[in-house]
Amino acid sequence: MIMANNQNYRGRKRRQQPVDDTYDKVQPQALDVEGVVLGALMIDNTAYDAVKNYVSADSFYEPRNRMVFEAIQHLAEKGWPIDVLTVTEQVNKEKNLEEIGGPGYIAELSSKVASSSNIEYHAQIIVEKQLQRFAIKIARETQSKAFDDTLDIQDELVKFQTSMEQLVAAANGKFEDDYSALTMSQVIEEEKAEPDGLETQYYVKDKDANTFNLEIPAKQLTLIGAQTSHGKSRMLENLTVHFVEHARSNEIVLYYTFEESRNMVFEELLSIYTSGVPLSLGRNIDTIRKYFKGNRNYINSKADVAMFDNMAKDFDGKQQQHLRIINKPYCVEEIIDNIKFLSKRFTEEGKVIKAVFIDYVQLIRRLEETGSTKADISYVMRTLQDFAVLKAKLPIILAAQLNRAACSPLDLHNQNMADASDIEHNAGLVIMEWNSSFRAVNGSTWDKPEGKSEKERLEKLGLELGKAGKMYILVTKWRGGPRGTEALLNFDQNTGLIEGNEPLGSVIIPEEACSESADEKDAVPF
Repeated sequence: MIMANNQNYRGRKRRQQPVDDTYDKVQPQALDVEGVVLGALMIDNTAYDAVKNYVSADSFYEPRNRMVFEAIQHLAEKGWPIDVLTVTEQVNKEKNLEEIGGPGYIAELSSKVASSSNIEYHAQIIVEKQLQRFAIKIARETQSKAFDDTLDIQDELVKFQTSMEQLVAAANGKFEDDYSALTMSQVIEEEKAEPDGLETQYYVKDKDANTFNLEIPAKQLTLIGAQTSHGKSRMLENLTVHFVEHARSNEIVLYYTFEESRNMVFEELLSIYTSGVPLSLGRNIDTIRKYFKGNRNYINSKADVAMFDNMAKDFDGKQQQHLRIINKPYCVEEIIDNIKFLSKRFTEEGKVIKAVFIDYVQLIRRLEETGSTKADISYVMRTLQDFAVLKAKLPIILAAQLNRAACSPLDLHNQNMADASDIEHNAGLVIMEWNSSFRAVNGSTWDKPEGKSEKERLEKLGLELGKAGKMYILVTKWRGGPRGTEALLNFDQNTGLIEGNEPLGSVIIPEEACSESADEKDAVPF
């Protein structure tokens, strides 16, 4: 038994308390109260429920107490008993028993209190100390960055403002929770206030030939997945042009680009918007760049020049009113800070953010990277989902790279997201793409007997691989809508325009294309 070996830890020096010497003072703390809270949690198995919504491991100043609380939290979440023995065993499993000074430390904590009746009051004290430490941390970091001439002071002030808002929100709401019963009138009023999804210019059909608008869901993440050069960025840009064209007077679209410059994105958007003007070079985008440099010889006639000028001016006016293109190398935390800052500024101007586009998800980083690309991207998606659903209540549309397993139109599966096979779990809508310019890779389902009937169906409907001009899209997840829907769109690679075509008819989609985890099957009806 672990308890019997307590003598192995006798005489070991206790770790000295960490000191923040920024102000020559130990940080705010209440070590005795921390011990009382932990003791109460070990003598009353119901006590954890009273504090779990606002106390975390970070609330504890003493590192040993954080380890003990993490063990208690693990036991509680598993529904297992919480007492001196089970906590000691769990701390030992986590390889922290020697670090905290042995079983005697846990026994000592449990002896500090005879009742859990005051646990909420005591928990409030340690959370208040945590908030004090957080305020000191913000002040210290802001002071340090203010002395750094290499940093953009405006960006740092935005971060400072966001941190202060988080601190105030935590201080005001740390014990607030609404346990009152819902009323129908309350639900109706809240539903009226909820934003609607965004209709797009594209339509899809299900296996019963029912037609649906490919609506971007509000307050959720949308993923548009494709292999390299298959048109995922062009799809984001086509949707952006559509939303800008149909924006209300007070609506703004944000477009974050991590692969291209702001000028390049502007020119590509303009190419889509002016796709009806006949230009003489192979790609409209090349002509537009030469045109901006003063060379008008690449537009066929004076009439076409006049048409292009008028359309370009029209687009410029709309995009200045309704679009912001951003290409700073933000990590996910900074993206959220930036959206919050812009949202506040737009609100002061009587405007609202209509949608957020990000190109593309695998290029987003986190402030503290783990070294695991998959873990970091999963963190990025969870963070964005939490922000989109619970805080900003915005539709966020992201391009996503597919891996090599997505080697034909019949191999577009959720699990084929590059470097992060589970990020589709965080999305409400997942759209897969295949550019008809590309042939299927040898050995793909396209060339196997089990794919023969679907291959023949798609070819009969106009999808000819190796021939430019079409974009095949497949909806592999649609929370609240029909998954397994598809469409064959016209894709002009000269202009970048992707036009809605008549949706495909009967569709047979393999189950693995739309697979989800067991938890998701239980939690999310489709």
